[in-house]
Amino acid sequence: MHMEPNKIKQLLEKYYDGNTSTEEDQLLKEYFRNESVPAEFEVDRQLFLYTASEADTLPLNSRLEQKLETWIDQQESKENKTRKISWGYRIAGLAAMFAIVVTCYLTFFQPKNRIALKDMKDTYNNPELAYAEAKRALLFVSQQLNRGTEQLEQVSKLNMGMNKLSNMSALGDGFEQLELVSKYYNTSQSENDKTK
Repeated sequence: MHMEPNKIKQLLEKYYDGNTSTEEDQLLKEYFRNESVPAEFEVDRQLFLYTASEADTLPLNSRLEQKLETWIDQQESKENKTRKISWGYRIAGLAAMFAIVVTCYLTFFQPKNRIALKDMKDTYNNPELAYAEAKRALLFVSQQLNRGTEQLEQVSKLNMGMNKLSNMSALGDGFEQLELVSKYYNTSQSENDKTK
């Protein structure tokens, strides 16, 4: 295919302006690939040969592009999942708050469940006697709690003994290291005896 230099110049101007069609691009590529060109077009020839060689590696780049697009899609789907999860938490929080409000209403604000203060009566007429009885009840509760904690004192003693035994594990680690050193010493002695 032989083309006149003026036609080549016109096509090159259109090409560099970005106004060529795919057929015109193909004509230029074939011209610079197949024929010897005048010296004035040598730079353009090198450009077209370079772009032709790059076109051979294009499938590799398109594979990379596909991988990038896949990765971007995965990232977008992860972002959508986190948005869905956060909406789930919001809905669960609203449901829990609604349940608390309903429970509080049913417990405290229902007229039939409300006990009027005027209906409450003192069981003791003498305040000193009421104080003494309250003091006796609290003392009884305190004694019962103290009995339960006496059993726990024995457990704390056992725990202190176990802490002292934990130092023995360090001794076991030292014995393992000593065993490794003795194995090394024995193998080095046997090698020395063989070389003599």
